[in-house]
This record gives sequence, structure tokens and C-alpha cells, in this order.
Amino acid sequence: MKVHIALEPEGKNKKILLGHLNPGISCTYGKQIPEDIEALVCGVPTEEMIKTSKKLKYLFIPYAGLPKKTKDLMMNYPDIEVYNLHHNAAPTAEMALSLLLCISRKMNSIDAKFRKGDWSPRYDVVPSLLLEGKNALIIGYGRIGKRVGSVLSALAMNVFGIRKNLGNGDFAENVFQLDKLHELLPKSNVVIVTIPFSEETTDLIGEKEFGLMPKNSIIVNVSRGPVVNEKALYEALKNNRIYGAGSDVWYIYPKSNGTDIRNTFPSKYPFHELENVVMSPHRGGRVHEMESDRMTHLAHSLNAACEGREIPNRVDILAGY
Repeated sequence: MKVHIALEPEGKNKKILLGHLNPGISCTYGKQIPEDIEALVCGVPTEEMIKTSKKLKYLFIPYAGLPKKTKDLMMNYPDIEVYNLHHNAAPTAEMALSLLLCISRKMNSIDAKFRKGDWSPRYDVVPSLLLEGKNALIIGYGRIGKRVGSVLSALAMNVFGIRKNLGNGDFAENVFQLDKLHELLPKSNVVIVTIPFSEETTDLIGEKEFGLMPKNSIIVNVSRGPVVNEKALYEALKNNRIYGAGSDVWYIYPKSNGTDIRNTFPSKYPFHELENVVMSPHRGGRVHEMESDRMTHLAHSLNAACEGREIPNRVDILAGY
């Protein structure tokens, strides 16, 4: 099977990929797309790329999610199968847990004060939140959500999950479909958002949903920013409608890797002025093993295609994930 990778892996990562690939797979790299490839590895291909590849059967997006440009393009090529890589499930789950623990203990504001010699947080009239015995709702009970849920269960939390399509064992695990969201929110002390971003999930959590959540509740978002309505989140935090929030995903991103990365606020609202939010610049997958894990997962998917086995993480273009 001939595979073309638009962005050539560097050094040791390329060696990891090639070391795991089936001997029957040959790879080319770069902007020039050969006409006889069967698989293309590219997050946002151009129409020229797709048209050039006369034998193209598979498009592998080398990360989770479906960019809008890619969705719009591939809607015109229904015979080409599209797949994601979910190599970042573990680090993203760990990020969600980090944000939750940080905001539940108010560590961001406490750390900032204590660095100045200020011990007043020790005597704060508003104490931290205990998670043990509380209810946690995970919206998007997939690879990331289940990892988060297992840890929260170990912390003696009562875990509920929401996912679009229920599996055979989900009922035994307190997992429900999306239409139960409003029934579950009033008893959810913690809400973790890991659901894929799509037209259906845009503004899934808005003013109404924050109104249903208990006053001392926490929301953590490691999905995509627009799943949680920007204005509703800011107002819920500013007005202390909820206890706090942690987010690794946002609404405004730098336009380039130049000076923009040092002077771009992530929202039109001043979240940075609030003490009850922990902010992270979309780095949930940024661990030392990120690229090596990406190569290993990519090799596994390509091998499955080459050997005629089921390929993991197929994308439903119509659904958007």
C-alpha cells in the first residue's frame, strides 16, 4: 500500500513510524502528491490533493477532530474513508483532571498570593470543594471521558456519562444519551466536557444549562471552546453562579506562530481577570511522548488498512466527528 504523509515526521519520530509499519507499506512525503497513493495523511487537505490521488481510499487526520474545511471538502468525496488518531486521549484526560483538581482547591489564586508571602488563603471564608461523594457528569463518555471517569470513581465520586450512541455495556455504567442532559445537570457537582465538537454540540452548554447546575458546581472543558457558550460561561463565573471552571480550549487563537502567540487573549471577555477560572492554552496533548505516540497510532491504523482489518476511529463526515 502506498501512503503519502503531507508533513514529513522529523528524526526519531520518522524512525518510530517506519519501525512499526507493515513491510508492505511504502511512504512518500511533502507537498507533491503522487497519483497512485491509496492513503493520505493530512489534517486539512486541498481539493487538488484529493483530485491528484486517483486511487485514494483513505484520509487519515493525524489528530482528533474534523476541521471544518476538511469536512466541507470530503462531503464531495463520500467514497474516501476518513479516520482520526486518538493518541492524545491519555494526556487530555490528565489535563481535565488537572484543571478540576486545581480549581476545586483554588490553587491558581492561592499560588499567586502565596508567592507574595500572603497566607490569607489559609483562612479564606470560602473553603475549597471536597470531591469525594459528589456527582460528576462527563459529557462525551468516549476514550477521554472514560479515563476521566475511572479516576473520579477512584476518588469516590458518583460518575454519570453522556454519549450520543450507547454501547452494550453503557447502561450498567450509568451512561445516558444526550437528551438526558437537562435531567442530569441539576444533580451534577462537576461537569467535564469531552464531547466532540460539531454543529450539534455548538453552544451545548449555555445560559439555560448553567442555570440548571448547582451553585457550587465546577465545569471543565477539554473538548473545543464553542461547545460551551462563551458569554454564558463568562457571566456564570463573573456572577459566581458556579464555583469555578477550568478550560484548555478557547474562542480566539493566535493567527500565526509569530508575535501573536504572546499577545492574543483567548476570548472577547476578560476571563483573565477572574480568580475562579483556571486557564490553559490548549496544551492538553503536549507531553514528551506526543509525537512518538502519534507515530505509533498512525502506524497501527495504516497497518490495519494494509492488512484489510477494521481501522479504528472512523469519522462520520455528516455528523462531524
